[in-house]
Amino acid sequence: MASAVTYKPGEFCWTDLGTTDVASAKKFYRGLFGWSATDVPMRIGKGVYSMMGISRKRVCAIYPMDKQARSRREAPMWLPFVSVRSLDATLKKIKAARGSVAMGPADVADRGRVAVIVDPTGAPFAVWQPRKHRGAEVEGRPGAVSWHDLNTTKPKIAADFYSKIFGWKVDEQAFGGNSYFLLKLGKEPAGGIWPKPLQGVGA
Repeated sequence: MASAVTYKPGEFCWTDLGTTDVASAKKFYRGLFGWSATDVPMRIGKGVYSMMGISRKRVCAIYPMDKQARSRREAPMWLPFVSVRSLDATLKKIKAARGSVAMGPADVADRGRVAVIVDPTGAPFAVWQPRKHRGAEVEGRPGAVSWHDLNTTKPKIAADFYSKIFGWKVDEQAFGGNSYFLLKLGKEPAGGIWPKPLQGVGA
């Protein structure tokens, strides 16, 4: 089912969790947010891609990490997706701005095209050129994914990179001795960047 929610190029549109224990993750988030799960065969890799939803509307997904990630003992990780008009054109911008392609580009049947990117600070994210799957079908209500922050030791490098790729404007704000970089797409907030470590925040 195609999403009833539309996303502009440069907006976060989807999020998924790669984990070593899908069953426990599904149980945890079902208890926390009331998400239901619909399992579909993965088109990239093996196993099932569990579409998590509210009232039959897709919110995000959970999937098993592959053998390579497990062998490297990678930690389970949420991966945000940014919607783009052209994946190929976006990848050219990413490479020119010193980002790297960790996976793809790849076609996900008739759903869309995807690539996993690592930004110049080492943070991964995905870019998504939608076809039938535009992204999450729920926004602005309890249980929906609502915001994305990047915590990095190089916030200005990250802000410069994302502004070049997605046209995000950067609004640096001060909070308790820390600079918070609010990212805007036009006049609308798109996400944020925190410095790491945060001053005055206990571990």
